[in-house]
Amino acid sequence: MVLPYKNASPTLEEAMVSILEQSYGNFELIVIDDHSNDDSRLVVEKWTKLDSRIVPITNRGKGIVAALNTGLAVAKGKYIARMDADDISLPKRLEKQIEKMMEQPNLGLTSCLAEHWNTSDQHRDEGFQKYIHWVNSLVSESEIYLNRFVESPLPHPTVFFKRELIDQFGGYSSGDFPEDYELWLRWMKNGVKMEKVNEVLLKWRDGNNRLSRTDQRYHPDAFYQIKTTYLAEHLKKSGIRQVWIWGAGRKSRQRAKLLEAYGINIKAYIDLNADKTTTAKCISYKDLPDPTDAFVLSYVANRGAREEIRDFLQQKDYREGDDFLMVG
Repeated sequence: MVLPYKNASPTLEEAMVSILEQSYGNFELIVIDDHSNDDSRLVVEKWTKLDSRIVPITNRGKGIVAALNTGLAVAKGKYIARMDADDISLPKRLEKQIEKMMEQPNLGLTSCLAEHWNTSDQHRDEGFQKYIHWVNSLVSESEIYLNRFVESPLPHPTVFFKRELIDQFGGYSSGDFPEDYELWLRWMKNGVKMEKVNEVLLKWRDGNNRLSRTDQRYHPDAFYQIKTTYLAEHLKKSGIRQVWIWGAGRKSRQRAKLLEAYGINIKAYIDLNADKTTTAKCISYKDLPDPTDAFVLSYVANRGAREEIRDFLQQKDYREGDDFLMVG
């Protein structure tokens, strides 16, 4: 288990204990101090004296990516599990994830469902709850793969993967993008299969101080930038150089146009009405060509609309993955 922390003294002990009390006990808990200046180290020192499975180290660099890679470099196990210093793993998490990997040896990574957890209602966020609902709906390998360009289909603290993937395809990369999402996209590009244990095995704490709320690397624009890189590469590999974009609103057009820098041509936009925009060619969804003549990327971000668009395309004999992808 790789668990980085920085100034996490209010929650670190509870997080560590949730691992130490797992029903599966053959593991090492690598806790990486990212240069804390609170009492976090005292918590780690206390528990290191009580449990020999704890491996305390200090981040060789600075920041979450360096801390994660520092932990990976020390890890000795065949598998790597991840968790953050403010979350809780339920007692059978490791047992269930190991069972999943044993039952399906072709998997490179498994995850699980997560429970949106807050210690105070003042931190509850409707958007985050919707994300949890969506991400928990993606369980099978195909569901995860087909939705990889919508948002990150795997909550980072839930993952459990083969150590060999680091050697084969690399670890976490630094940049102006979410390090976990980039890693999933890179591994899936290389054929790594991912599936979840269909049970809630992690309590994912939400709060105003999470990096996903405070760091620009986790801003929606950063997600679109990195997924466009991998999306364009996927399209080219599939022989697709021209796409139809569902969603003619300003934000959708702005995000879709990122593809043009990678040599992907936008044939036209699709929306409810053909006059949605006058700055680019736009057709009504009622005039959508046959799938033999179009590859559709849906940039509509509204989750209710996303499902309606998917259903409409499938009724028109478009096959998800082959003729269209959801990317918004």
